[in-house]
Amino acid sequence: MGALLLVGLTYRRVVAFGFLWLVLASVGRELHSTVVDEILLSQYAGLFVAGIALYLIHRFGANLLLWLLLGFAWCYTLTVLEDRVATHSTSNWGLSAAVLTSFLVLLGLACGPLRHVQWRSLVYAGALTYPFYLVHQSLGIPVTRGILKSVPGIGLLPSIGLGLSFSFLLAAVLNRQVDRRFGRLFRRHLTHALDPAPAEPDRPK
Repeated sequence: MGALLLVGLTYRRVVAFGFLWLVLASVGRELHSTVVDEILLSQYAGLFVAGIALYLIHRFGANLLLWLLLGFAWCYTLTVLEDRVATHSTSNWGLSAAVLTSFLVLLGLACGPLRHVQWRSLVYAGALTYPFYLVHQSLGIPVTRGILKSVPGIGLLPSIGLGLSFSFLLAAVLNRQVDRRFGRLFRRHLTHALDPAPAEPDRPK
């Protein structure tokens, strides 16, 4: 993505990037290479590309190419999901696939027929998605495992509920104390840094 930013973001380049990422990730999985998997983020590539496709649908409107990209990302993620679910004895591939598909359908509707629904609660929930994404795996999962280890009698689902609650609370704190306070300031300065105005030459006194 950094290389794409260097050459310039265009609609066609982003779409091509999405297809290329999925193709390379698919090939990388067939090679069974840990290094390639780490570089291409093969377990998460489908989710990232699905997000890219949904944003493009939101930004430019739906078309066949973007639906194909989203469908490719969905199919790829279903194949990766089998490996991820296999590591959790309490998980079920069919249930996980149904949940994944339901969320993608909901997001697709949010980019189309439901795009004009802008309830305050939904807007706030959307603002929490990125800070939640940042903390749920690095902090939320360890907290959940710590609860299970410290209080094994509490059970798996209550432990997950407590871990999710902790992650949402931390995301709300980050949104309030970081995003709202510094988000606009950083955005303004970064935008100026990426497209600076030419400096005026010094005038002789």
